[in-house]
Amino acid sequence: MRYLVFLALGYGLLVLEGALMLFIPLRAAAPDLALLVVVAVTLSRRGTAPTHAAFACALGYVADVVSGGPRGLLAFTFVAMALVGRFFSRRVYVDRWWGRMMAAAMCTAVSGTITVAVHALVATHATLQQVV
Repeated sequence: MRYLVFLALGYGLLVLEGALMLFIPLRAAAPDLALLVVVAVTLSRRGTAPTHAAFACALGYVADVVSGGPRGLLAFTFVAMALVGRFFSRRVYVDRWWGRMMAAAMCTAVSGTITVAVHALVATHATLQQVV
């Protein structure tokens, strides 16, 4: 039940983020609110790694559908961030606000790196398919 509430919260934040994107002049500067929900759930230390990964996959797929991007990209990224957040919750002191802030910043940086890498792999594969 807890994860369904967080899934609804993530969906609501995705809709809010989409509405706010109309008013933000720099699209790259917009925060990824759904990713922050995944990181917050993962850093809470409640639940197991498979439930966190399943929640991240579900919210990532919803984000894929809402964003109109390639399906599975955000789901893959959110699952990876759930695992990274799980690593931080077990190894880094995240009971204080600054620990959570640093973990969220690291997850955001790794998320951007994974997204760019997957886009590059997909573009390379598409280029190779056109050549052959």
